Amino acid sequence: MIAEQDNRILSDMAYNVDRKKVDVPLKKGNIIKNKNLSQNYKVIKVKDNSKNGMQAMAVAPIDKHGKVDNTEVVIAYAGTNFSDTIVKIVNVITEYIFQIKRNNLLNNSAWLLLIVNI
Repeated sequence: MIAEQDNRILSDMAYNVDRKKVDVPLKKGNIIKNKNLSQNYKVIKVKDNSKNGMQAMAVAPIDKHGKVDNTEVVIAYAGTNFSDTIVKIVNVITEYIFQIKRNNLLNNSAWLLLIVNI
C-alpha cells in the first residue's frame, strides 16, 4: 500500500502538471524522485484542463528492481476552490470512487480510465 506521506507529496506535485505555472511540466513517462517519498513513481497519464483549472496525474510506484507496479495506481490532483458547487460534486464523486477502489470493487484499469477521463 502506498504511504500516506507519498499521497500528500504527490498531490502537491500535481500542480507541476500546469504548463502555465512551471517551466518543465510533468508529463507521461516522467519518473518522480523525491527524497521525502518512500519510493519513486512513474507518471502514467497527466491531465491539464485550462478551461476548468484541473491538474491531475496518474502515477504508479517503481519497485526496488526498477519495475513499474501498475497494480497500485495513485491519482494525484491539485487543490480546488471548494466554494464552487460543481467542484463539491466532483469531490464527492471522487471520494466515492476512492472508496470503491479501497474495497477492491472495481479493477485497477477500469478505475484508472474512469478517473482520468472525468
